[in-house]
Amino acid sequence: MEMIDSSEDIVIVDNQPLTVGHLNKIKAFAANGTTHYPISTLNAHLLSGWKWNTILGYNAAVKKFIFFKNLSGNHNFKLPALKKDIKDFCFWAGRNLYLNNSYKISAPSIKKYLCGLKAWHTFHNEEYPEIADKRIELLLKASSRIDATLPKKPKKPPILLKHLIWLSNALFPGGDIDKTIMDLAIVSFWGMARLGEFTYDNPFGELNSENSVLTSDVRLVRSAIGEKAIITVRNAKTAQPGKPQEIVVHSLKNMLCPVLALKRRLEEANGTDTSLYALGTPIEEICLLGRWISNSYRLYIREYTAEDKEDSKKIIAELNELWEED
Repeated sequence: MEMIDSSEDIVIVDNQPLTVGHLNKIKAFAANGTTHYPISTLNAHLLSGWKWNTILGYNAAVKKFIFFKNLSGNHNFKLPALKKDIKDFCFWAGRNLYLNNSYKISAPSIKKYLCGLKAWHTFHNEEYPEIADKRIELLLKASSRIDATLPKKPKKPPILLKHLIWLSNALFPGGDIDKTIMDLAIVSFWGMARLGEFTYDNPFGELNSENSVLTSDVRLVRSAIGEKAIITVRNAKTAQPGKPQEIVVHSLKNMLCPVLALKRRLEEANGTDTSLYALGTPIEEICLLGRWISNSYRLYIREYTAEDKEDSKKIIAELNELWEED
Protein backbone atom coordinates (compact mmCIF):
# COMPACT_ATOMS: atom_id res chain seq x y z
CA MET A 1 0.00 0.00 0.00
CA GLU A 2 1.27 3.48 -0.87
CA MET A 3 2.61 5.49 2.05
CA ILE A 4 2.67 9.23 2.61
CA ASP A 5 5.80 10.79 4.03
CA SER A 6 6.05 13.98 1.98
CA SER A 7 3.82 16.78 0.76
CA GLU A 8 2.36 14.86 -2.19
CA ASP A 9 -1.33 15.58 -2.75
CA ILE A 10 -3.71 13.11 -1.15
CA VAL A 11 -7.34 13.99 -0.41
CA ILE A 12 -7.90 14.62 3.27
CA VAL A 13 -10.45 16.34 5.51
CA ASP A 14 -12.48 19.26 4.18
CA ASN A 15 -11.43 18.46 0.59
CA GLN A 16 -7.86 19.64 1.16
CA PRO A 17 -4.66 17.77 0.25
CA LEU A 18 -2.71 16.13 3.06
CA THR A 19 0.57 17.97 3.49
CA VAL A 20 3.51 17.95 5.85
CA GLY A 21 1.84 20.91 7.54
CA HIS A 22 -1.23 18.79 8.29
CA LEU A 23 0.85 15.89 9.61
CA ASN A 24 2.84 18.15 11.90
CA LYS A 25 -0.41 19.20 13.59
CA ILE A 26 -1.56 15.63 14.29
CA LYS A 27 1.71 13.87 15.06
CA ALA A 28 0.39 12.28 18.25
CA PHE A 29 -2.81 10.99 16.65
CA ALA A 30 -0.97 9.68 13.58
CA ALA A 31 1.55 7.76 15.71
CA ASN A 32 0.85 4.31 17.13
CA GLY A 33 1.98 5.38 20.57
CA THR A 34 5.45 6.87 20.81
CA THR A 35 6.43 5.39 17.43
CA HIS A 36 5.99 7.58 14.35
CA TYR A 37 5.65 6.16 10.87
CA PRO A 38 4.26 7.29 7.48
CA ILE A 39 0.46 7.33 7.04
CA SER A 40 -0.93 4.99 4.39
CA THR A 41 -3.17 6.36 1.65
CA LEU A 42 -6.03 4.31 3.10
CA ASN A 43 -5.61 5.98 6.49
CA ALA A 44 -5.30 9.37 4.81
CA HIS A 45 -8.68 8.76 3.21
CA LEU A 46 -10.06 7.46 6.51
CA LEU A 47 -9.20 10.79 8.13
CA SER A 48 -11.67 12.51 5.81
CA GLY A 49 -14.47 10.93 7.83
CA TRP A 50 -13.77 13.49 10.57
CA LYS A 51 -13.81 17.27 10.50
CA TRP A 52 -10.32 18.73 10.74
CA ASN A 53 -11.13 20.52 14.01
CA THR A 54 -12.34 17.20 15.43
CA ILE A 55 -9.03 15.53 14.57
CA LEU A 56 -7.14 18.37 16.21
CA GLY A 57 -9.19 17.79 19.36
CA TYR A 58 -8.44 14.07 19.25
CA ASN A 59 -4.75 14.87 18.80
CA ALA A 60 -4.81 16.99 21.98
CA ALA A 61 -6.30 14.04 23.87
CA VAL A 62 -3.60 11.67 22.63
CA LYS A 63 -0.83 14.15 23.49
CA LYS A 64 -2.18 14.36 27.03
CA PHE A 65 -2.29 10.57 27.30
CA ILE A 66 1.25 10.09 25.92
CA PHE A 67 2.50 12.77 28.33
CA PHE A 68 0.88 10.82 31.17
CA LYS A 69 2.57 7.59 30.04
CA ASN A 70 5.96 9.33 29.84
CA LEU A 71 5.55 10.67 33.38
CA SER A 72 4.65 7.14 34.46
CA GLY A 73 7.99 5.89 33.13
CA ASN A 74 6.67 4.24 29.97
CA HIS A 75 8.60 5.95 27.17
CA ASN A 76 7.92 3.25 24.57
CA PHE A 77 4.14 2.97 24.71
CA LYS A 78 2.37 1.26 21.84
CA LEU A 79 -1.32 0.70 21.15
CA PRO A 80 -3.58 -0.78 22.29
CA ALA A 81 -3.97 0.77 25.73
CA LEU A 82 -4.82 -1.49 28.66
CA LYS A 83 -7.78 -1.12 31.01
CA LYS A 84 -5.39 0.01 33.72
CA ASP A 85 -3.94 2.67 31.40
CA ILE A 86 -7.36 4.25 30.88
CA LYS A 87 -8.37 4.13 34.54
CA ASP A 88 -5.01 5.47 35.72
CA PHE A 89 -5.23 8.26 33.14
CA CYS A 90 -8.66 9.31 34.44
CA PHE A 91 -7.32 9.31 38.00
CA TRP A 92 -4.17 11.23 37.03
CA ALA A 93 -5.95 13.86 34.92
CA GLY A 94 -9.03 14.27 37.12
CA ARG A 95 -9.14 16.30 40.29
CA ASN A 96 -9.09 14.21 43.47
CA LEU A 97 -7.98 14.32 47.10
CA TYR A 98 -5.13 11.82 46.73
CA LEU A 99 -3.03 12.88 43.77
CA ASN A 100 -2.05 16.47 43.12
CA ASN A 101 -0.31 17.74 40.00
CA SER A 102 -0.49 20.76 37.74
CA TYR A 103 -2.04 18.83 34.85
CA LYS A 104 -5.57 18.46 36.19
CA ILE A 105 -8.53 19.06 33.89
CA SER A 106 -12.27 19.01 34.45
CA ALA A 107 -14.33 15.81 34.35
CA PRO A 108 -16.19 16.89 31.16
CA SER A 109 -12.82 17.46 29.48
CA ILE A 110 -11.66 13.97 30.48
CA LYS A 111 -14.84 12.54 28.96
CA LYS A 112 -14.04 14.30 25.68
CA TYR A 113 -10.46 13.05 25.84
CA LEU A 114 -11.69 9.48 26.22
CA CYS A 115 -13.64 9.92 22.98
CA GLY A 116 -10.36 11.01 21.40
CA LEU A 117 -8.57 7.92 22.71
CA LYS A 118 -11.31 5.69 21.30
CA ALA A 119 -10.99 7.38 17.90
CA TRP A 120 -7.20 6.94 18.12
CA HIS A 121 -7.65 3.18 18.53
CA THR A 122 -10.15 3.08 15.66
CA PHE A 123 -7.78 4.95 13.35
CA HIS A 124 -4.98 2.47 14.04
CA ASN A 125 -7.33 -0.53 13.85
CA GLU A 126 -6.76 -1.45 17.49
CA GLU A 127 -9.32 -2.59 20.07
CA TYR A 128 -10.18 -0.05 22.72
CA PRO A 129 -10.14 -1.78 26.13
CA GLU A 130 -13.55 -2.88 27.35
CA ILE A 131 -14.01 -1.09 30.63
CA ALA A 132 -17.23 -1.15 32.60
CA ASP A 133 -18.89 2.19 31.91
CA LYS A 134 -20.07 2.30 35.51
CA ARG A 135 -16.49 2.33 36.80
CA ILE A 136 -15.37 5.12 34.49
CA GLU A 137 -18.59 6.95 35.24
CA LEU A 138 -17.87 6.77 38.97
CA LEU A 139 -14.31 8.02 38.47
CA LEU A 140 -15.57 11.01 36.52
CA LYS A 141 -18.39 11.61 38.99
CA ALA A 142 -15.92 11.64 41.88
CA SER A 143 -13.75 14.18 40.04
CA SER A 144 -16.84 16.25 39.23
CA ARG A 145 -17.52 16.60 42.95
CA ILE A 146 -14.07 18.13 43.41
CA ASP A 147 -14.59 20.34 40.35
CA ALA A 148 -17.77 21.69 41.92
CA THR A 149 -15.84 23.05 44.90
CA LEU A 150 -13.75 25.32 42.67
CA PRO A 151 -14.89 28.80 41.63
CA LYS A 152 -16.57 28.75 38.24
CA LYS A 153 -14.77 30.32 35.34
CA PRO A 154 -16.83 33.32 34.20
CA LYS A 155 -18.35 33.05 30.75
CA LYS A 156 -17.16 35.39 28.08
CA PRO A 157 -19.44 38.43 27.83
CA PRO A 158 -21.42 39.03 24.62
CA ILE A 159 -20.08 41.14 21.78
CA LEU A 160 -22.21 44.28 21.89
CA LEU A 161 -23.07 46.83 19.26
CA LYS A 162 -20.76 49.36 20.91
CA HIS A 163 -17.85 46.96 20.35
CA LEU A 164 -18.66 46.76 16.64
CA ILE A 165 -18.78 50.55 16.44
CA TRP A 166 -15.41 50.83 18.18
CA LEU A 167 -13.90 48.26 15.81
CA SER A 168 -15.35 49.97 12.74
CA ASN A 169 -14.08 53.39 13.84
CA ALA A 170 -10.63 51.91 14.41
CA LEU A 171 -10.46 50.10 11.06
CA PHE A 172 -12.25 52.48 8.68
CA PRO A 173 -9.40 55.03 8.38
CA GLY A 174 -6.97 52.24 7.49
CA GLY A 175 -6.08 50.65 4.18
CA ASP A 176 -7.69 47.88 2.15
CA ILE A 177 -6.79 45.20 4.69
CA ASP A 178 -8.41 47.07 7.56
CA LYS A 179 -11.55 47.78 5.54
CA THR A 180 -11.79 44.11 4.56
CA ILE A 181 -11.59 43.07 8.22
CA MET A 182 -14.20 45.69 9.10
CA ASP A 183 -16.64 44.35 6.51
CA LEU A 184 -15.95 40.81 7.72
CA ALA A 185 -16.77 41.81 11.30
CA ILE A 186 -19.96 43.64 10.30
CA VAL A 187 -21.38 40.74 8.28
CA SER A 188 -20.33 38.17 10.90
CA PHE A 189 -21.94 40.21 13.69
CA TRP A 190 -25.36 40.58 12.05
CA GLY A 191 -25.26 37.09 10.52
CA MET A 192 -24.26 35.49 13.87
CA ALA A 193 -21.57 33.62 11.96
CA ARG A 194 -18.15 32.30 12.85
CA LEU A 195 -15.36 34.32 11.23
CA GLY A 196 -13.84 31.03 10.12
CA GLU A 197 -16.91 30.33 7.98
CA PHE A 198 -16.28 33.47 5.92
CA THR A 199 -12.49 33.21 5.58
CA TYR A 200 -10.12 30.87 3.78
CA ASP A 201 -7.69 28.93 5.97
CA ASN A 202 -5.18 27.82 3.34
CA PRO A 203 -2.53 30.48 2.63
CA PHE A 204 -1.03 28.76 -0.42
CA GLY A 205 -2.10 27.06 -3.63
CA GLU A 206 -5.21 27.38 -5.73
CA LEU A 207 -8.44 28.60 -4.19
CA ASN A 208 -10.63 25.67 -3.14
CA SER A 209 -14.23 26.65 -3.85
CA GLU A 210 -15.52 23.97 -1.46
CA ASN A 211 -13.79 25.59 1.48
CA SER A 212 -14.34 29.28 0.94
CA VAL A 213 -17.20 31.73 0.60
CA LEU A 214 -16.86 33.16 -2.90
CA THR A 215 -18.31 36.30 -4.41
CA SER A 216 -20.63 34.04 -6.43
CA ASP A 217 -22.05 32.69 -3.16
CA VAL A 218 -23.71 36.03 -2.38
CA ARG A 219 -27.21 36.84 -3.64
CA LEU A 220 -28.72 40.29 -3.21
CA VAL A 221 -32.52 40.47 -3.33
CA ARG A 222 -35.18 43.04 -2.52
CA SER A 223 -37.03 42.67 0.76
CA ALA A 224 -39.92 44.32 2.58
CA ILE A 225 -37.50 46.54 4.50
CA GLY A 226 -35.04 47.26 1.70
CA GLU A 227 -32.51 44.62 0.67
CA LYS A 228 -31.21 41.36 2.03
CA ALA A 229 -28.17 39.28 1.21
CA ILE A 230 -28.16 35.48 1.18
CA ILE A 231 -24.73 33.94 1.71
CA THR A 232 -24.12 30.26 0.95
CA VAL A 233 -21.61 28.68 3.33
CA ARG A 234 -20.15 25.24 2.57
CA ASN A 235 -18.58 22.97 5.15
CA ALA A 236 -19.93 25.03 8.03
CA LYS A 237 -19.14 23.48 11.39
CA THR A 238 -22.84 23.03 12.20
CA ALA A 239 -23.79 21.79 8.71
CA GLN A 240 -24.45 18.21 7.70
CA PRO A 241 -21.94 16.66 5.24
CA GLY A 242 -22.58 17.86 1.71
CA LYS A 243 -25.33 20.29 2.74
CA PRO A 244 -24.40 23.97 2.59
CA GLN A 245 -25.99 26.46 4.96
CA GLU A 246 -27.41 29.88 4.17
CA ILE A 247 -26.85 32.99 6.24
CA VAL A 248 -29.25 35.90 5.68
CA VAL A 249 -28.50 39.51 6.61
CA HIS A 250 -30.82 42.49 6.10
CA SER A 251 -30.01 46.04 5.12
CA LEU A 252 -29.78 48.78 7.75
CA LYS A 253 -29.98 52.53 7.38
CA ASN A 254 -26.61 53.24 8.95
CA MET A 255 -22.85 52.72 8.63
CA LEU A 256 -23.06 49.18 10.05
CA CYS A 257 -25.23 47.85 7.23
CA PRO A 258 -24.09 44.28 6.40
CA VAL A 259 -25.53 44.48 2.88
CA LEU A 260 -23.39 47.55 2.13
CA ALA A 261 -20.38 45.73 3.56
CA LEU A 262 -20.98 42.85 1.15
CA LYS A 263 -21.47 45.25 -1.75
CA ARG A 264 -18.08 46.80 -1.00
CA ARG A 265 -16.47 43.36 -1.20
CA LEU A 266 -18.27 42.54 -4.46
CA GLU A 267 -17.29 45.90 -5.95
CA GLU A 268 -13.64 45.34 -5.09
CA ALA A 269 -13.76 41.88 -6.70
CA ASN A 270 -14.83 43.57 -9.95
CA GLY A 271 -16.73 40.53 -11.21
CA THR A 272 -14.04 37.98 -10.31
CA ASP A 273 -15.20 34.72 -8.71
CA THR A 274 -12.80 34.79 -5.80
CA SER A 275 -12.69 34.52 -2.02
CA LEU A 276 -15.08 37.08 -0.54
CA TYR A 277 -12.85 38.31 2.27
CA ALA A 278 -9.39 37.75 0.84
CA LEU A 279 -9.65 40.58 -1.66
CA GLY A 280 -6.44 42.55 -1.94
CA THR A 281 -5.11 41.01 1.27
CA PRO A 282 -1.54 39.61 1.44
CA ILE A 283 -1.19 35.95 2.42
CA GLU A 284 0.49 36.75 5.73
CA GLU A 285 -2.42 39.00 6.71
CA ILE A 286 -4.98 36.33 5.82
CA CYS A 287 -3.21 33.93 8.19
CA LEU A 288 -3.65 36.43 11.02
CA LEU A 289 -7.42 36.09 10.69
CA GLY A 290 -7.12 32.57 12.07
CA ARG A 291 -6.74 34.04 15.54
CA TRP A 292 -10.30 35.30 15.27
CA ILE A 293 -11.81 31.85 14.77
CA SER A 294 -13.77 30.39 17.69
CA ASN A 295 -14.61 26.71 18.14
CA SER A 296 -18.28 27.41 17.56
CA TYR A 297 -20.27 30.61 17.52
CA ARG A 298 -22.95 28.92 19.61
CA LEU A 299 -20.55 28.85 22.53
CA TYR A 300 -20.54 32.64 22.50
CA ILE A 301 -24.26 33.36 22.36
CA ARG A 302 -25.13 35.35 25.46
CA GLU A 303 -28.31 37.05 26.57
CA TYR A 304 -28.19 40.84 26.62
CA THR A 305 -29.16 42.47 29.88
CA ALA A 306 -32.07 44.90 29.85
CA GLU A 307 -29.55 47.74 30.07
CA ASP A 308 -27.53 46.36 27.13
CA LYS A 309 -30.69 46.08 25.01
CA GLU A 310 -31.69 49.66 25.78
CA ASP A 311 -28.20 50.95 24.99
CA SER A 312 -28.14 49.07 21.69
CA LYS A 313 -31.52 50.50 20.65
CA LYS A 314 -30.31 54.02 21.42
CA ILE A 315 -27.11 53.45 19.45
CA ILE A 316 -29.03 52.21 16.39
CA ALA A 317 -31.38 55.21 16.56
CA GLU A 318 -28.41 57.60 16.77
CA LEU A 319 -26.63 55.87 13.87
CA ASN A 320 -29.76 56.06 11.72
CA GLU A 321 -30.08 59.79 12.44
CA LEU A 322 -26.44 60.42 11.55
CA TRP A 323 -26.83 58.43 8.32
CA GLU A 324 -29.88 60.51 7.31
CA GLU A 325 -27.99 63.74 7.99
CA ASP A 326 -25.15 62.65 5.70
